[in-house]
Amino acid sequence: MTGRTDRNLRKYLERYGDVRPIEGPALIDRTFSAAVVIPALAESQHLRATLESLAETSSPDRSRTVIVVIVNNSLPPGEKEDRHGYMQTVEDNTATLRLLNDCAGELPLNLVWIDAATPGRELPPDTGVGMARKIGCDSILYEIYRDPPSSTAVPCADTFCLAHLDADTLVAPNYLMVLQRTVTSGSRTSAVVPFAHQKPIDAAHREAIAAYELYMRYYVEGLAYARSPYAFHTLGSAMACTARAYVQVRGIPRRRTAGEDFYFLQNLAKNGSIVTASETTVYPSARLSARVPFGTGQNVSMQLKGDPEEKTVYHPAVFETLRHMLETVASRSAEGAESILAALADPAARDFLAEAGFVTVWQKLERQHAPERVPLTAFYRWFDGLATLRLVRYLTRRVVPEMRLRNAWKMLGEMAGLRVPNPVGIPLDELLEWCRQHQRKTPPRGLFAAVD
Repeated sequence: MTGRTDRNLRKYLERYGDVRPIEGPALIDRTFSAAVVIPALAESQHLRATLESLAETSSPDRSRTVIVVIVNNSLPPGEKEDRHGYMQTVEDNTATLRLLNDCAGELPLNLVWIDAATPGRELPPDTGVGMARKIGCDSILYEIYRDPPSSTAVPCADTFCLAHLDADTLVAPNYLMVLQRTVTSGSRTSAVVPFAHQKPIDAAHREAIAAYELYMRYYVEGLAYARSPYAFHTLGSAMACTARAYVQVRGIPRRRTAGEDFYFLQNLAKNGSIVTASETTVYPSARLSARVPFGTGQNVSMQLKGDPEEKTVYHPAVFETLRHMLETVASRSAEGAESILAALADPAARDFLAEAGFVTVWQKLERQHAPERVPLTAFYRWFDGLATLRLVRYLTRRVVPEMRLRNAWKMLGEMAGLRVPNPVGIPLDELLEWCRQHQRKTPPRGLFAAVD
């Protein structure tokens, strides 16, 4: 298997790889068992803390891990765009490159970096953090697996761990040990890491990040209640996979200024099992940011402009509809598309599937898998995480509007039989801590487990 997997990896790099030169004094040998890939865009004020956090992980795991930082920015803007902001980014990235030189000599890390920031080396147009992550992964894999291979030194692609962080994210001391053990045990190929946003000093900011994280956790909890195989968090700073799994999904989506983590994990879920590395934690930053069109920074900024107590989320009823729809598909998968649609209790769910071309898709799946019933895994590869989100939004527009965060948590908890502490009567921080501990103990079901 190892030989075939390594050939597939080299084939991937030849066809789809975005390989850049790697700099830094750390020797890129072929004895590493893991890599941590960190995109850095104007992160000179935060990156050192992230690297120092990694330097505090256990020594044996550090020695087998290479840290790859991709200092990046896009091409210069046009005349009507923000050239002042661009020049500030360039200056900050220059400082980051100097910082990396200093850290390489000061910290006990196998630290290397890629310059995708200086003139002539910038990222291509219409790309962003997704492209930076891809360059980091592809470049380190190329260095380790490029020809001519060494039969004794090249690590097996089935056990080489590719982890992802952000440049302002801290990690628990056991982070490297747990990740490598989790991703490479048995049939596991991918993992998500429990997360907890760093706690701001300012009370208003603290309330804002608590409301946002509760919103994130509420959506995943709703998907878990519906028994969706896509009920897992999608944070770029909290994901990992084997080199083999990375190659199977053709790497990180490159043309993404944001959301690359969502699509990457969705692709991994379709091709193997995603588990929770429940014994460790990453701590993303809660700072404000407007560099990407959505995400933590944008959402916290919006929350600070209003009252966190007014935060609204999808109504729990949409997850009830989703659950019934998935159960109907599972119980009637041998009866055909028309029978499935007719059995749906919610007309809006029926309309959504009809408008999405469900009948045509199901008939195609029947032809592909005849004379047996359509495997539910095939359906879930079509009705994926993005289709699920579209249905939730469709039901919100058509049937039930959003409701306040606390009330939604209370109702969802009652529906799911969860012992949620009174969501309406306790501080957001206390409710958030309960949610963190609960979801740490509730691993994703996965595409294949979901249809057992």
